[in-house]
Amino acid sequence: MKNILFGVLIALTGSSLAITWNEDGSLLLTKNEVEQFRVEQYQLQYNFNLAIEQVGELQRQLEELRKAKCL
Repeated sequence: MKNILFGVLIALTGSSLAITWNEDGSLLLTKNEVEQFRVEQYQLQYNFNLAIEQVGELQRQLEELRKAKCL
């Protein structure tokens, strides 16, 4: 759950940097800002998925140790 909240927090932080809020509440993004945001979002998603895989592997290893009564 912490990983999900961390990912959302980073996504919101990244999106706030690429957005220009107008007085009427609309948003304005340049082409470069949109592309930069897409790259950052892709990198964030990739790192997040990698972290989830690593946590899953560590959980499997922990469960194997528990079954073997090493802990």
